[in-house]
Amino acid sequence: MGASASSSGERRRRCGSAAIVADTVSEHFDLTIDGYSHIKAMLPTGKCATSPPFTAGGHEWCVDFYPNGKLAAAGDADMIQFFLRLRRAAKAKAAAAAVVAQVRFDLLGDGGSPQAGVCSGTGRVLSFAVDGRGQSMVIRRDAFEQAGCAKDDRFTVRFAVTVFRGCRTAEAAPESRPRRPAPSPASPRLPMCSYTCTVDCQTRNVRSAPTRPSSSTDGGCQV
Repeated sequence: MGASASSSGERRRRCGSAAIVADTVSEHFDLTIDGYSHIKAMLPTGKCATSPPFTAGGHEWCVDFYPNGKLAAAGDADMIQFFLRLRRAAKAKAAAAAVVAQVRFDLLGDGGSPQAGVCSGTGRVLSFAVDGRGQSMVIRRDAFEQAGCAKDDRFTVRFAVTVFRGCRTAEAAPESRPRRPAPSPASPRLPMCSYTCTVDCQTRNVRSAPTRPSSSTDGGCQV
């Protein structure tokens, strides 16, 4: 009887819990388009203006802005397109195949805060390579302009980049008794999209665009 109780207690003491945690770093970059109508008139389909480089997760990134879309053959002429790409990997990653990251796009409001559900979307986790795959945000121009998103001929888009550096394990002490999970607070579901998405600013919907290759081959076009 005593031996059985002792054995049972020993088994309980050996129980524990642990977690495997993704090691990430998140940073954001705000890109303002000032004089939108003039830039749109100057750059035809396939031509872009490129942002200055910025750093996220120790890597160098940039954003290509196509006011009239990137590919005429794909029907982009009626679209506004932003293409975020890896410009230069950190030295520690120089020999690695790619940088794993996830990107969120948000149109900012007058106060500089993201407008939930308006021209926003979170892409899936991707492997970025220099001059390789990027993440694209494609916006219907007519809906964007009719919704008044370019107030005073300018607007700002925030690119929040989360870089995955690997994973680690963490041990946790066993709990004496199970807890009842607290109810989750009500919160709007964020629209999900793949690396190419279409955002309708008027109806506040995000829809997946027809799948097509999303690779950066422009070599950083500048104006």
